[in-house]
Amino acid sequence: MTKACAVLPMLLSLSIACAKSSEPAPDTGTTTTPITATTRTPNPPPVPDVIEHFKFWSVDHGTIAPPRAIDLRLPGGPSWPETVAEIPYLANPVQKNGKEIRDARKSLHYDAYQLHEAPAHADAHFYNQLTDNATWPLSRAAPLLLVPAIKSHSESGVADHLPSTPAYRHHYVCYVHAVPPEEREWIPVQDTKPRQVSLLDQFDTSAEQISRLQPAYFCFPVEKRYRTNPSEAPSHEVGLALYRIDPQRTYNQPVWTRDQFDKRELRIGQSVMLGVPSVWK
Repeated sequence: MTKACAVLPMLLSLSIACAKSSEPAPDTGTTTTPITATTRTPNPPPVPDVIEHFKFWSVDHGTIAPPRAIDLRLPGGPSWPETVAEIPYLANPVQKNGKEIRDARKSLHYDAYQLHEAPAHADAHFYNQLTDNATWPLSRAAPLLLVPAIKSHSESGVADHLPSTPAYRHHYVCYVHAVPPEEREWIPVQDTKPRQVSLLDQFDTSAEQISRLQPAYFCFPVEKRYRTNPSEAPSHEVGLALYRIDPQRTYNQPVWTRDQFDKRELRIGQSVMLGVPSVWK
């Protein structure tokens, strides 16, 4: 047998092995958590500096009465009616890893209202300062609406009107991650791009050192109409990826907020989530 004849069976074996390895894996009937928060695409462009990072705090008994009827619309999508009454979270602008908050944005907060349902949305494909490439499946049930607000520790310190700058007319609808919380992966901070997450906001007396993060919501700009007052969605494609944080810090103090609907006193509980500016694709 010649050398060429001897090599031929080896080449055929290699070709068959390669063909088998390229076939899709068989369906075993099991699913894995569809989170790719540490998958990276080399050198994505910087996230435009159009919105701050936010730390979300839980709110005890945050309600408004009577409930407010509104209409919402994602840019290019259908509108839908909603009624808002409950505020489960308050979002403070926060310094992340020592980055200062722009002066013009220090007073911008968000009252996070509970919604009932939103139109179905495709998966969120995005990048941010924590990851170069992530894909989160989204559920239409129980989203949040971020409504611009101002905050004070006293009722007399809350102004009668919101500032007139465009940021105070920008709202966001936050879709919850479709995987149940108990099945979502926690991401160690050392597996993120900065490898550390340090948070300091107006409720903190010292920086909060975060050890791990869990995907929670993705927030898209949304148009809102309340009575005869419409608010346009911002034209940029920057939203907020909300991550649950661990450990959490307890504040347990009252504050006053005002948004387009009214002013009210809120009892602040624990730090629960970090909102990270993110570009979706």
